[in-house]
Amino acid sequence: MSPSSGRHDPAFQPVVELFDHYLESLEDYGAQLCLYWRGVPVVDRWGGVEASEDSVTGMFSAGKGIAALCIAALVESGELELDRPVAYYWPEFAAAGKADISVRTVLSHRAGMIGVPGGFTHEDLATGFSAREKLAAARPYWHPGSDFGYHAITIGMIMEGLFLAIRGEQLQAFHAREIRIGRGADVFLGLPADQDHRYVPVRPAHPDPALQEDLADLLAYWGNRDTLTAVAMNNPARTGGRALGDVSPNVPGIRAFGGSGHAATGTARGIARAYATAVGEVDGVPPLLSDETIARVSEQHSHGTDLVLGAEMAFAMVFMKPTRRLPFASHAAFGHDGAGGALGYADPLYELAFGYTPYPMQAPGGADPKAIELSRVAREVVRGLEES
Repeated sequence: MSPSSGRHDPAFQPVVELFDHYLESLEDYGAQLCLYWRGVPVVDRWGGVEASEDSVTGMFSAGKGIAALCIAALVESGELELDRPVAYYWPEFAAAGKADISVRTVLSHRAGMIGVPGGFTHEDLATGFSAREKLAAARPYWHPGSDFGYHAITIGMIMEGLFLAIRGEQLQAFHAREIRIGRGADVFLGLPADQDHRYVPVRPAHPDPALQEDLADLLAYWGNRDTLTAVAMNNPARTGGRALGDVSPNVPGIRAFGGSGHAATGTARGIARAYATAVGEVDGVPPLLSDETIARVSEQHSHGTDLVLGAEMAFAMVFMKPTRRLPFASHAAFGHDGAGGALGYADPLYELAFGYTPYPMQAPGGADPKAIELSRVAREVVRGLEES
C-alpha cells in the first residue's frame, strides 16, 4: 500500500514512486506534492507526519514567488514599468539618495536595500506599514546596481510598497481576490481566522549530524551584526530575537498579516495552481500573464556569488532562477524556495507547475534536495511523453 494518499496521472508514476520512497525511508518526515502539466493536475499527493490533504503550513520565502505574480500582473496591465524609478510610484522611497533606483534594480536584488539600522521590530513585521516607512527612509548597503544580494525580508516590503502606491490597495488583498479566490489557489498571504484551524506549526529541521558544525557556524555568522547576512536576516543579535523567530508564521500576528517576503502559508496544491494559472489556462480561466510578460519578469538579471548568502544564486524580477547549485528546473523556469524546504515554480519549457511543502523544516535550508530530485524525475516523464 502506498504511504501517500491522493491522485495522479499514471504516466507520472515514477514521480509518485520516488515520493513514496522518501515517505517510507525517512523518519519524522511528511510532505505535500503537486504538479500541473499543460494546465491539468497530474500529481496531487500527500503523506507522512502532519501532512494531510488540507493542512497548511509556513512557506517562508516560497511566498515571494506568489507575491511576485501580483507584481507581474501590474507589469501585464502596464501600470508598472520596470525601468522607471521606484520613487516615480512611491515618492517616499527617494529619501537618502535613492531617487534614481529603478524598479528593475530593486526587484532583481541589486539595490542594496537589505535592511535598516537597528532592524525591524515584531510590530513592524506584523503590520507592514512602519516597516515600509523605515525602509523608504534608509540608505542602501552597497551602491545600487553594482552587485546583488538576497533581500531576504525587505523584497516583500518593497513589493507591498509598490503595489499600494500604484493600486491603492494591499498586495495581500489583490492576491486573495485574484489568485487565492479568483483562481482557486490554496495559498495565503495572510491566513484568515476562519482558516487558521488548518495551520500546522513549522518545526525545526533535524539536520544530518555531519552538518551540525556547519550550521552552528552559519547561525553564528547570521548573529554577527557586522555582516550583510545578519542585516538581511533582521540581525537577531541586534533585535533581541533569533534567526527566523521574529518572521515565523508560527507567530499568530505574523501569520495573519502574511508579509510577502517571509510569512506566506499554504499547501503544495495551492502553490502549483498559483503558478499554473499564472502561465496557462486552467479550468477554462485564461492565464494571469501573457507570454510577453512572463518573458520580461522571468529574465535573469543577477547571477553569481550572492553578497548576502555567500553562495551561487540567480534572480529574475524577485523570482529565483535555477543554477548549478539549485537545479530545480530548466533554464526557462522561475519560482522561489523557502527556508523550510518548500518550493514552487513554473517551467514554460516543460509546461510544468510545481508545488512542494515538507513537514518539518528540512536541512540545510532553502529548496529541499528531495524536491529538486522530484522535479528532475517529473521532467524526465515529460520528455518521455513528448517523445512517444
